[in-house]
Amino acid sequence: YYCIDCGLYPTLLASTRGDFGKLLENVVFIHLRRLQTLSDTINYYKGTHECDFVVSRCGEVSQLIQVTWDMRDNETRHREIVGIAEASVATGCKALTIITHDEEAFIRQGELEINVMPAWRWLIECSIS
Repeated sequence: YYCIDCGLYPTLLASTRGDFGKLLENVVFIHLRRLQTLSDTINYYKGTHECDFVVSRCGEVSQLIQVTWDMRDNETRHREIVGIAEASVATGCKALTIITHDEEAFIRQGELEINVMPAWRWLIECSIS
């Protein structure tokens, strides 16, 4: 579930209290919704792995986005990369972004290029293309 107001999120979903990753994901969803046009859709990918946001315009996938508070833990890093890579193969989308609290990097995963960026930068620079 996503709330239109991040202040409501921990109140309505008590199980997420202190889970900054879920709050960050909610912020990203709200921003995507703000930018959404009538021809845009925001979905979720679930195959063997998951990808948080599959953004489409006019029926064509334009962006894949993963959200995590940080990727310092190897298990988290692997989960986020494998999920977005699987979604990329399934959809054919090459615009791959992992949004974090404060990390910035560029990851090559085979032929894929994944942009890791802090949320503040993504919020400033983001536009649905």
